[in-house]
Amino acid sequence: MAESKTPRIGGESVLSRFSELMFVDVVRRYLETLPADRTGWLTGLRHPSVGRALTALDRSPNRDWTVGSLAREVGLSRSVLAERFTQFVGPPAMQYLTNWRMQLAANHLLSGADSIATVADRVGYESEAAFSRAFKKWSECLQASGGGAAVIDAARSGRGLCYWPPALPSRSAEGRYSCETLTR
Repeated sequence: MAESKTPRIGGESVLSRFSELMFVDVVRRYLETLPADRTGWLTGLRHPSVGRALTALDRSPNRDWTVGSLAREVGLSRSVLAERFTQFVGPPAMQYLTNWRMQLAANHLLSGADSIATVADRVGYESEAAFSRAFKKWSECLQASGGGAAVIDAARSGRGLCYWPPALPSRSAEGRYSCETLTR
């Protein structure tokens, strides 16, 4: 309070850092209170090896990841990583990665600044066609006749598109993912 009431040299920096520290403390306290049976991105971060795996995937989504390369990255066997990842996060690591890539791609497409080929490369796809197939499969809200291009056109025109956050999976009784509309 004293820092905010009395203008001093560097006061703005102190206040901005203090707010960051408060945020970190709130997240830390929340993580410490999560039930042991809870799954999700934050729960995964709490586990040392799974947290390192999530960090690696989130930082380098365009890398040619496999369960084996991710396991080597965090110092576990493939089977132990696969088991722990699903135990703490929910979806398997490669499904998490696909969902993360698609979210990043959707955000890039909504900005409208990059070509489809550039976005595909940025999120780890070798070809525009492979990316479009994955994007179409991922969205699940596509009309049968529209194809991947319809989703991209919808995103660029502001009509919205569907996505599924990797940390918040929800499936209907029929096994379909829920869809939400992305907005600018």
